[in-house]
Amino acid sequence: MAFEQHISELSGFPCFSWSGNLLEKNQINETLLKAEHYAAEGKTKWMFNLTALQHLNSSGLNALIQLLTKARNAGGEAVLFGLNTRTREILTMTKLVSIFKVVDCAEDAVEFLNSN
Repeated sequence: MAFEQHISELSGFPCFSWSGNLLEKNQINETLLKAEHYAAEGKTKWMFNLTALQHLNSSGLNALIQLLTKARNAGGEAVLFGLNTRTREILTMTKLVSIFKVVDCAEDAVEFLNSN
């Protein structure tokens, strides 16, 4: 399935929604550009809606790490929500679940970002 990205704001926080298969870093160029824009505006707390993401590989994981690093270097945070079983397993196996904040739904993501 082709990768697609949609960028919106939810409760004042940038929300990056991904769907399909994330297999190459260049697939998130739009997300990276928008993240730079948000960081320049001082909006450094981001949500990643992965509900419709079917698969990601090591390049996809690297992209997530790059975005998390970008947020934290700007004094912010990133939270992932809506992970399917396979994506959650990949984050657990690679021990990346220990560096990412992972929650179940958008409401939990907003609550986490409001508290940090």
